[in-house]
Amino acid sequence: MRRSRYAGQHRAPGAPRRPRRRRWSLVLPSLAAGVLLVSTTGATLGSGTLGARPSSNGVSVADSTVAPTDLLAGNTSPSPTRPPEVLRADEPASRNHARPAQDAHEEGAGARAQQRARAQRARDRERRAEAHRWVRPADGRLTSRFGYRWGRLHAGVDLAVPVGTPLRAMSSGTVTKAGWDGGGGFVVAVRQWDGTVIMFLHLSRGVVQVGQRVRPGQLVGYSGSTGHSTGPHLHLEVHPRGGDPVDPLPWLARHHVRL
Repeated sequence: MRRSRYAGQHRAPGAPRRPRRRRWSLVLPSLAAGVLLVSTTGATLGSGTLGARPSSNGVSVADSTVAPTDLLAGNTSPSPTRPPEVLRADEPASRNHARPAQDAHEEGAGARAQQRARAQRARDRERRAEAHRWVRPADGRLTSRFGYRWGRLHAGVDLAVPVGTPLRAMSSGTVTKAGWDGGGGFVVAVRQWDGTVIMFLHLSRGVVQVGQRVRPGQLVGYSGSTGHSTGPHLHLEVHPRGGDPVDPLPWLARHHVRL
């Protein structure tokens, strides 16, 4: 029997499949191309990183990663990653190092602010104490007290002083009257910081004007014997809250002033 031209090319039923032979003519060129690619680019198949080489998109190859399968496939385009943070020469190695110093500076500034506030409050207390202190209007001899005499109210106390004796404000306040007032002669009245009105009568002249601010011990005028007066003296009246007059002696005693 003549053999067919295709004899031996088909597997008989039930016969085992024979393994196909590799075509080394195709495998060897691919391996050679891979070795050539690794040697020219400096790639390491194990780590998947390339050597430092600038690329066209501005990202260095050292900052990119390439998978080994991409190298074998011929794809060497690096995938861009976040560039490492670079500290300037004038920056500390860690920004956390500056935090304790900043906190200490803020604490020091807060302590200094509190110290200044306490000092300011102390100065304010001293100024108030100075402005609210009470002093004697003049040095003289008490000759007449508060009360009724000859059927009329003597609304103050009299201090016998020579003509021209300096008369001084008893505390801080504002001048409400400075001029002539009939039987009282030349009168100076001062509304003190607590609302009390102090009146000086029978002056020879005054040295303040209405609306002027005065401080404790400031000169307001000079004693005399003007108006209804029998001799040189200071007639002193006290009107709490600007109302009716009261006895000056106990009122002044409560303010630590002795006539």
